[in-house]
Amino acid sequence: YYVRLVSPSGSVVEEWWTPPSPDDPAPALPSLTLDDARELDGRPFTVDGGGAGWRVVVEPRGDRAGSLLVARSLADVDATVDHLERVSLLAGVALLGALTAAAYLAVRRTLGAVPGIEDAALAMLNGDRRARAPEDHHRSELGHIGSAFNSMADRLLTAYRTQEQATDDAR
Repeated sequence: YYVRLVSPSGSVVEEWWTPPSPDDPAPALPSLTLDDARELDGRPFTVDGGGAGWRVVVEPRGDRAGSLLVARSLADVDATVDHLERVSLLAGVALLGALTAAAYLAVRRTLGAVPGIEDAALAMLNGDRRARAPEDHHRSELGHIGSAFNSMADRLLTAYRTQEQATDDAR
C-alpha cells in the first residue's frame, strides 16, 4: 500500500508505503489540492507505477487537514488476469482439439461406407456383376445409397441373366 497525507494546498505532509517487491518504484501520484480531492468525490482512479498500475482513492479530510491518498498496486491483479488468459487459451485449444477429434470421428463414421460403395461401383463398371456395396450403415443416408446400389445391381444381374436366357433360347 501507499498512503500519502497532503496539505490543502497539495504539498506532501507525510507518506508511508510498502512496495509490492523491493525493486518496485512508488506510484506516480498527481499533486492534488483539497479542491481537487473534493472534485474527485471518492472516485478511484489508476496511475502508473513503473510497471503495474496503482489504484488510488483520495479522501478530503477537512479544510485544515487536507486530504488522504491511498493507493494499492495492481500487480497481483495483472498477474491474475495474465494467468486467467493463459488458462483460457489452453482450455480453448484443448476444447478445439476435442471438438476437432469428435468431428473427425463423426465424419469418418458417417462417410465410412463411401469406399465400399465406390469399390463396388468400379468393380461393376469393370464387369463384375456380383459386386455389392457393404450394407453395414443401414440407418444412414450412405447405408440407404448402398442398399439402393445393391438393389440396382441385383436388377441388372437379373436382367442380364434374363437376356442371356432369351439369347440361349433363341439359338
